[in-house]
Amino acid sequence: MKQSYDFITLFLFFACYYLYGLMIATGVLVAGTVVTTIVSYAQKPQPLKAYTSPLLIIFLGSLTLLTKNPLFLVWKPTIMYLATSGAVLTGRIFYQTSLIERSLKLVNICVQDYPWKNLDYGLALLFSLLAIANLFVYKTFGLDIWVQYKIYSLLGIMTILMPIFIHIESKVVKHEAS
Repeated sequence: MKQSYDFITLFLFFACYYLYGLMIATGVLVAGTVVTTIVSYAQKPQPLKAYTSPLLIIFLGSLTLLTKNPLFLVWKPTIMYLATSGAVLTGRIFYQTSLIERSLKLVNICVQDYPWKNLDYGLALLFSLLAIANLFVYKTFGLDIWVQYKIYSLLGIMTILMPIFIHIESKVVKHEAS
């Protein structure tokens, strides 16, 4: 349910950006994120790390509103991409395990014979490249093109990740009910 709230908030941001400009769109994004985070927490509290992205949106969006500088908001995806890449690499290098595999095991889903190491390095590379591309597009082409890039890059990321997760799901070992 939280994902649907997030997509509604993003849709409102993009619509407001095209209709009213960045500052109103950022205000809508920050307010929408505050509301969806409160509603999500009220429905089912999560560990603090689950709120990293919304808290970054609220903080960096607020800085954008206060300073009238869009760069703060532009940095949000870059920070999240680098944090994701770093987390995946940390799990692989320091713990010799995949964070995705560990997460699945926490909910009793077993996936055997999967190339976790390749997946981890591939995802770390993908998210590192996305972080670089995010700033490159903004610096090279400006805010309007960056906003369009964000719309299409979100679709692109889902297009890349969906087949991976469908493939992982196909490798799930089914446990017989006792």
